[in-house]
Amino acid sequence: MKEQLVNSYDNSILYTDYFLANTIKKLDELDAVSYLFYISDHGENLYDDENDYVLHAYDHPSKIEVHIPMFVWISDKYRDTYPVKHNAIVQNVNKKLSADVVFYSLLDMADIVIPDDNCQKSIANPALESDSIRFILTKKEIVALE
Repeated sequence: MKEQLVNSYDNSILYTDYFLANTIKKLDELDAVSYLFYISDHGENLYDDENDYVLHAYDHPSKIEVHIPMFVWISDKYRDTYPVKHNAIVQNVNKKLSADVVFYSLLDMADIVIPDDNCQKSIANPALESDSIRFILTKKEIVALE
């Protein structure tokens, strides 16, 4: 059972990688001001620790569930058009963040301004601060992660 789950998960990651690589290739061929922003919604447990958790949505989630991948690909023209945003993204790469940054980052990176914009939550903003505490909602409660 474990081997089948791990193989299934690995295949899903391989397909995601294939899809993202092809999408980036097509964006790159456009030679336009463009970017790709990717974030996973959650991680998956595959019997990775002493709890023998599998999949996700436990009352006390593991680090594997809540530490999720996010990356940004930026075209050369985007980098040339928005050097401050590009430099901020590079500067912010190792900060602890939550999914709260997604909305503001997408707007900011697209150069879209809205009323009461909180662009300080954008990864493209040099003033972005790491989240000191992040919260997740389980089936039963809100859990604070430090």
